[in-house]
Amino acid sequence: MSLKDKEQKALNYSSIVPCFFGITEPLLFGITLTNSKVFGAGMVGGAIAGAFATMMHIAPSVMGVTYLPAIPAYLGNGLMMYIAMIAIGMGSAMVVTKILLKTSKA
Repeated sequence: MSLKDKEQKALNYSSIVPCFFGITEPLLFGITLTNSKVFGAGMVGGAIAGAFATMMHIAPSVMGVTYLPAIPAYLGNGLMMYIAMIAIGMGSAMVVTKILLKTSKA
């Protein structure tokens, strides 16, 4: 592994942590916009999670916060479905990313 790979890996991990608190700009501008396949996979994951949320009528009691800070907004209002939606979105985006990046290396 080269120094550049270590630096990129550190940037990737440090960009992911703020996303858990609803701050997505480091991930968006640091990682996804630099690779169109990763960006597209994120959009697919978001679309799948959004479709799931629509079908299951998942909605918070308040607006304005996302991801972990939004958990109190779903208490008594579909918290487990909200967590399932997050898992579906993240999981599907990871699978699509792996597929797209694997096909680009072949």
